[in-house]
Amino acid sequence: MASSPSTVWSLEEYGGDTMFVDISAKQRLHIDELLEAVLLTADAALDLRANPDTEARGVTIEAKLDKGRGAVSTILSRARHAAGR
Repeated sequence: MASSPSTVWSLEEYGGDTMFVDISAKQRLHIDELLEAVLLTADAALDLRANPDTEARGVTIEAKLDKGRGAVSTILSRARHAAGR
């Protein structure tokens, strides 16, 4: 009998780095918390910045003022000049 691979998760609640959100799609519980967790993870993993030496082209979808980061916007870029950092 072959053994199945095992994965050890280290949850944030216990000092680890894996986010956990308890949800139930069937009962429609905590879906907003899941979406927020996905956005937070995407923001942390993708720090995209535009090339300062090129012209900016795009459409702003959402803009807000964040206390810790300043002016933050969600855009659709038409040019391929954004690079991750």
